[in-house]
Amino acid sequence: MMEKSKLLIWIVSPTILGVVIILAPILLSWLLLRTADFTYVSTYESTWNDFATMLPNDMLNGGKAADNILVWISKKNEKNESVAIAKHIINTIDFKQEVEVFKEGVRDETYYPELFANFIDWDREEPENAPIPFTKMAEQKIIPRQNFLVRMAAKFLGDRTTCKIDKVFDFMLKDAPDGQGQYNAHIMHYDSNVLKIYQFLVNETDNGLKLKETIEIKLKDEQATTVYTDIIIKLGLLSIQNETIEQPAEENTETDTSLSINDQRSTGVDKDSTISNAPEN
Repeated sequence: MMEKSKLLIWIVSPTILGVVIILAPILLSWLLLRTADFTYVSTYESTWNDFATMLPNDMLNGGKAADNILVWISKKNEKNESVAIAKHIINTIDFKQEVEVFKEGVRDETYYPELFANFIDWDREEPENAPIPFTKMAEQKIIPRQNFLVRMAAKFLGDRTTCKIDKVFDFMLKDAPDGQGQYNAHIMHYDSNVLKIYQFLVNETDNGLKLKETIEIKLKDEQATTVYTDIIIKLGLLSIQNETIEQPAEENTETDTSLSINDQRSTGVDKDSTISNAPEN
């Protein structure tokens, strides 16, 4: 009996040790990813409130960043490099009817002229935001800046908010079209716990649209607010930075401290207002 017990211990002990050796790095990676995610997301409680006064008026109506549709384009510049350009923020509360029509007709080509007019084509007299090189955009991803264990955990446990932010950037960084007179238009919309980004190919000669690709990411409301906040702040600041770099050195021009995304659809809310319901995660 004693010999059988020793034999059982001799067999089981290495098995348990092997399981521990395998599971320990996995558990540690998960904990490190969870910690990195919590640390990053928690900064937005203060960042969002501090940045709120720099946002366009329509962002302040509705309270949450996820209550908006975000539009940007990507194209090739004169050096044949892919660049992104922040375009518009549309409040889904004030423009509920247009948004409902958009949701119903986004895959209906007969609706595309109206879609182009309502969501992509704004007043051409409005100055265009500074283009953001894709190389700068790629630097905004979060997980690649973490250690090896966190990066490995993110590949298998990609449900954290930071992983989903990087997923949006991966979609944003898809190559711009090579065809002359063409660009990609992206429309990001959150509804019913799903973040959707539609990528349209736009032909500048006739403003024709073709739906190229769609991505859907499941998000809770608080995650969606954080994702929107991250994307809006980064696009805005990168636009400002790139615009400053492109200014001639001899010009004594003050840099505009407001967010560089065009405010075409003002809701009349006081610019000095602040958003109290910052994201919680």
